[in-house]
Amino acid sequence: MNTDMVGLIQPVEGEFLAELAAKVPADRTIVEIGAHTGLSTCWLGNGAREGNGAHVITVDPWLDPDAALLPFADPFEFGTGDAVLARCMDNLASEDLLDTVTVIRATSLEVASWWVNPVGMVWIDALHDYEPACADARAWAPKVQPGGYLVFHDYWADPQMTVRQGVAGAIDDVVLPMGCYTDVTMTWNTWSACRM
Repeated sequence: MNTDMVGLIQPVEGEFLAELAAKVPADRTIVEIGAHTGLSTCWLGNGAREGNGAHVITVDPWLDPDAALLPFADPFEFGTGDAVLARCMDNLASEDLLDTVTVIRATSLEVASWWVNPVGMVWIDALHDYEPACADARAWAPKVQPGGYLVFHDYWADPQMTVRQGVAGAIDDVVLPMGCYTDVTMTWNTWSACRM
């Protein structure tokens, strides 16, 4: 895979995503919530292609960066959501993944409201505040089939760095009380679990 792509995950996280994606059966879908430039999408797509051939759906509204949050909202200075989407599509094309990945420009909850296909893995890397993370967890965690994976970005293994009001709170308050996720694994700041 092209290691010169810009993105917001570490190589060790990308390799981990690819390993999980490779395990997903071909008759189940891998769903990515939050694609940005498509770096993690490419890891998922390459892993799926090298594994069982599951299809990847990536969901992102690609909104224009929030001026109040600059430069955090636009770390690579693309300027517009359209420009970030264009970079994502270029990255997918450069990895020859346009047949492996379907891009949906919408919000997570919009897609979850009509989703019916069996899900083998969900990678949630969208808004990291507590309420949006909880909403994504409520929408997608129940859709993962037994043996499938639920994966969140930005849950730091170091308790000093994990924000209780963010992803960690969503996992603690929504996912873990479901009682059906086990084998919790941490890779860098990526949290994953397998559905029983």
